[in-house]
Amino acid sequence: MEDAASPRLRRTNTSHTADFILTFDITDLNISLDDISKLIIFRRKTPLKSPQQMLPLTEAFYYILIALYKEPAHGYGIMQDTEKMSGGRVKIGAGTLYTALNTLLKKGLIDHYPMPEGSDPRRKMYQITPDGKTVVAAEIVRLKELLAAGEQAVNETKE
Repeated sequence: MEDAASPRLRRTNTSHTADFILTFDITDLNISLDDISKLIIFRRKTPLKSPQQMLPLTEAFYYILIALYKEPAHGYGIMQDTEKMSGGRVKIGAGTLYTALNTLLKKGLIDHYPMPEGSDPRRKMYQITPDGKTVVAAEIVRLKELLAAGEQAVNETKE
């Protein structure tokens, strides 16, 4: 029999992550609202089974991941890097960027980067995860294959 005050673990599976939320029955405990606000929710991401399950990447996802491949960055920095890497061809708007960042976070391809003490708490930084690096490598292989097939087709028609 489970004690009413003991923690219970609830597991919720999604396609790429497993979330673990620790919950407490506080009816018999003397806990203030301040104490409750300090409870930590733990999240564990399961390893990526196959990078191919994430492919093909959208252009926005690809540029975000390669921008973060170099170093952690905040949203505005990612937008600037994307524009620079694409020679000005790709401009990711704030709405698209933050929707994409949330999706990449949920899929475990990026994570939050710890901010230095005293930083503006509204400014969040992101970093690529090992799974994100694996997916980028797989996407590069896929894109090279597309390019080679296209070049071969074009060269055969010239002959």
